[in-house]
Amino acid sequence: MLKITRRELESRYGDEDKIGIRNECPRTGKVLQDADITETTDCISVLPNGEQFFICTNSAKFVVDDLKQGDVYGFANEDNPVTHPEISSSDGHDFAVVRGRYIVDLWISHFTGCEEQVVYDLQNPKDAGKIKEIYGDPQKWSVMMPEVGFVKPDEPTYPSNKRLNAWAEHSLSLG
Repeated sequence: MLKITRRELESRYGDEDKIGIRNECPRTGKVLQDADITETTDCISVLPNGEQFFICTNSAKFVVDDLKQGDVYGFANEDNPVTHPEISSSDGHDFAVVRGRYIVDLWISHFTGCEEQVVYDLQNPKDAGKIKEIYGDPQKWSVMMPEVGFVKPDEPTYPSNKRLNAWAEHSLSLG
């Protein structure tokens, strides 16, 4: 597994243009430039893999597929209440976790525009407050498994090597 760093992740995913996010007309597929877009323009944001950007799961899957490492984690708000207004007003949220350490969340940063930071480090005390606000408790996160979908942490099929509390000796106390 490539030992990618936070700095590399921020460089790779910190800029929408560098990522390759584009705006398209959903009827024609035509790529629209910023100058083409008005309040009445019918357009959607699309990730480089063609998936719609407004779905946070698509953003998380894009990162994992692009890096060829990491996992998609997520939660339902009923299982893991959070205080971030953008997340708490929805049903839940999905995001990528790389190396069991770095949260990479294109959706919260670039799609909503409500957070400047795109990478959060579960081992960095400076990120603890934002992690708790946006993502809640890592021990309550479900993990997406191939051909199964999301597995909740209280289910017997939850893979032990995907439990982020297995990294507890190195990670933050977010409680």
